[in-house]
Amino acid sequence: MPASIEFEDVLRECAAEGAYRKTCKEATDGSEFNPDALEPLWSELRTNRNRYLLRSDLGRIFEDGQTVYGYYWRLSKLKAWDDTAISLHESQRQNSGWKESIVQKLRAHLRRLEVVSVLLSCVYPEDFAVYSPPIMTILQFPPCPPIQHYLRYCEELREWGRHFLGTESVRKADRALWVFYQRAYASDVKTRLIYRKAYDEDYWIRQRHAKTMLESYFSGQPALKQARFLLDIDLYLAATIAGCEFEARLRDLVPEARKRRLPHEGLWSVIEYLAASCGYARKKRRFHEIRELRNMAIHRTPGLIVETVGMMIAETELIPQRAR
Repeated sequence: MPASIEFEDVLRECAAEGAYRKTCKEATDGSEFNPDALEPLWSELRTNRNRYLLRSDLGRIFEDGQTVYGYYWRLSKLKAWDDTAISLHESQRQNSGWKESIVQKLRAHLRRLEVVSVLLSCVYPEDFAVYSPPIMTILQFPPCPPIQHYLRYCEELREWGRHFLGTESVRKADRALWVFYQRAYASDVKTRLIYRKAYDEDYWIRQRHAKTMLESYFSGQPALKQARFLLDIDLYLAATIAGCEFEARLRDLVPEARKRRLPHEGLWSVIEYLAASCGYARKKRRFHEIRELRNMAIHRTPGLIVETVGMMIAETELIPQRAR
């Protein structure tokens, strides 16, 4: 194996059927499992309109010593459903919201979302994945209510599969990432280092993590809250955001009659005008200090520290803000 490898090549290697079987064996202390042994059962549950889910079906899927699922999960505390007909027939896919509906229905009876996920990933491999902590660690997106979180988890896996493997199959992406996780964290040192380096340095992954982690709450926050959030993450980015908000608020203080000349005046001139004509003489020195810090941030000039950037944010918060 080369000392450096792209993550796409890593994941394509992990997506091979042989890699999955080998990893199952290694992860389960040498047990031999045929991941396709129950395909007839899964197909029957999906395609036979008169076939309903039985507790014995789950017993086969989670049979200890016979399937990899049985190694990781135990069926316990399940509600009995002797008088309940649970259908997994594919006709349900014609209904809008069918994914959420089928997850809700199964969870009401099986209770554990992980067990539901295993069943659905077997019956509908194109749409569902096994809900597991290792893959959550790799995907890294924020929490939300359980069923919505699981559905988002599956769609996120589809995005990874599309990008790296050229597949729409959620289960294929799920299995490939599970193999990757095992190799990146539970194999020999050399393999761990190479695999994790490929993951850590992949630009698409970094961009995806930023999007999934930040879009739900960060992008909607006011600029200065964003700056505070970034103080311990990227000091220069925090200062840049604060500096842009500082300039915007100062320009908003300039009377309308004067604003037509603003595009031709720099921030230095704006501060001088506000100090001379708008009652901000006592703030002039501090405003110029913040302007200089803003320029340092934009040009990435060494010397910024948390305390001075915190001062930028605090002072900017005191400047009146007009609605935009």
